[in-house]
Amino acid sequence: MSTRAARPAQPARAPGARRRPRSHASAGLPIIAGPSAILAWNQPYRSNPCVPLPQTGTNPSVAAPATPNWSAWTQITAGEAADLTLIQLSAAATILKSNRIFLQLGVGAAGSETIIYENADRVAISGAGALPLPGFFYRLPPYKLTAGTRLSFRIRQTTATAGDVTIGVVVHAQASPLAGAQPFDGDTYATGSPNSTQLIIPAIPSTITMTSGGAPDAYGAWYEFIAAAATRLRPIAAVSPMLAAGNGTTHLQIGTGAAGLETPHELASFVYDGAFTAAHHAAFARAADIRAGERVALRMRSDTASLSTPTALIYETVPV
Repeated sequence: MSTRAARPAQPARAPGARRRPRSHASAGLPIIAGPSAILAWNQPYRSNPCVPLPQTGTNPSVAAPATPNWSAWTQITAGEAADLTLIQLSAAATILKSNRIFLQLGVGAAGSETIIYENADRVAISGAGALPLPGFFYRLPPYKLTAGTRLSFRIRQTTATAGDVTIGVVVHAQASPLAGAQPFDGDTYATGSPNSTQLIIPAIPSTITMTSGGAPDAYGAWYEFIAAAATRLRPIAAVSPMLAAGNGTTHLQIGTGAAGLETPHELASFVYDGAFTAAHHAAFARAADIRAGERVALRMRSDTASLSTPTALIYETVPV
């Protein structure tokens, strides 16, 4: 027979009263109320910058076989040393004909892949010749890639000629569990504000030419884009007119702080599609939260030593 004391009676809830929401603190989850709850996955980050997969070298690419066949699974990483949470898929493609493109991510040993993500796109072109399509990026579900787990992808097209589509990918991930979220006015962000803007720096049509380090996968110098932020802002993408056959994977990283003392935050990737690196537009996997008065700089690394590319930064202001 149990000797546990009886649970005290709970006071009756008044008619129409709302039940007190259950706390998630014990589970280590953020407690977010109001409209900002829908933005939990989009909170800006500072102290936990993402890593690209693969972390170094040229990103993988694959050509689609004739429909209805899938390409072979192409490895992105054989396995990382620590658990990671997948955040974003960045991709680039070269298209020879109007097409539908299908892409899947899978985990597991070669020949035993389990699909964890899939997507589809429609691309229409006219005329002849290869059309580079840069700047695909897709938000991923927060899949936990456990240490040592192989990650790969495959593609499919709808045309009957093999190689009408070639795609390269980079997957962005952060340490698992996610950390480093910065508080922000999510309710204002959700409802909108007449003070919200999206701007490009330097002013259109200017750019700042950045150069990667003198060795493959080495960062070059920091380049100042904002001497002191006039208000709170959030860089969301890097843009470049670069289009070069044969150039490989390039990563740009945001930093804040005085010259020579920059703290690195988030990064964006220009993806090699197997034929071209068409930089154009690269979204940051997580927007860095820049505070008023902070200096903002970018640095670049590439699998090509001393690669130079003109660059501009797209950012949005955050109402406070």
